[in-house]
Amino acid sequence: MASKSQMLRQAKSLELPENENLGLSSYVLGRRQHQQSTERLQKEKEDLEEERWEEKKMLEKKLRYANDRVSELQMEMDKVKAHVTSLEATNRTLKTLAKK
Repeated sequence: MASKSQMLRQAKSLELPENENLGLSSYVLGRRQHQQSTERLQKEKEDLEEERWEEKKMLEKKLRYANDRVSELQMEMDKVKAHVTSLEATNRTLKTLAKK
């Protein structure tokens, strides 16, 4: 078994020189910042997708309501047209009777 002092010497020989150690620290810091930035952008993307999905649902709901309302108005218009046709027929009948 190696003595404690031998293990310390071996460990020190594996350490990077101070300037390389700073470079590694910058690299690690840069990677960490990149990772945090990537995570933040991913979260923003997910939030925007969720907002878009909710807005799409709301717009689909409004569209369904508008389509239902158009159908109701078309049925109402058909009733009015039928009533007008009936009134026109009654008017023609009355005119015919008035001539006699």
